[in-house]
Amino acid sequence: MDLYTRSDNSLIENLGVNNDSVNIPQALQDVIRLKTIPAVLDPLNDPLFSTFWTIIDTKSNCMVGDLCFKGNPNEFGEVEIGYGTHVEYQKKGFMTEVVGGLVRWALDHENVNCVWAETDSNNKGSQNVLAKNNFEEIDATPDNIYWRIQNNS
Repeated sequence: MDLYTRSDNSLIENLGVNNDSVNIPQALQDVIRLKTIPAVLDPLNDPLFSTFWTIIDTKSNCMVGDLCFKGNPNEFGEVEIGYGTHVEYQKKGFMTEVVGGLVRWALDHENVNCVWAETDSNNKGSQNVLAKNNFEEIDATPDNIYWRIQNNS
């Protein structure tokens, strides 16, 4: 994660991917430095629910996006996901596939009953990813839409 926050392409070199560069917005770098890395290092957290996952397309060997859980499941077995696709890889189905896999993985854990997500009300691409993965819209404000999928077992 430290390599990810640098602006020197060290992550690309370390992973051996074909991207020329990956532009990580400063706001995301700050989240990784100030929240994600400390959360992973906290012994009370499950690192699998605290870390940042990079998505690599195996055909092109390129980083196409990232996703994460936003912390351990809460006392109700709920966990939140967040994700983003690099602009040049949007609308190609990568995130739909990866979110589906992450949700299946999470719901296979006995302490996870529900996965939820928040999207910007104008982000139709993100809303489509969730709808295609059978999330249901549970609430909305003028700025955000809230989604969830529950374990049916």
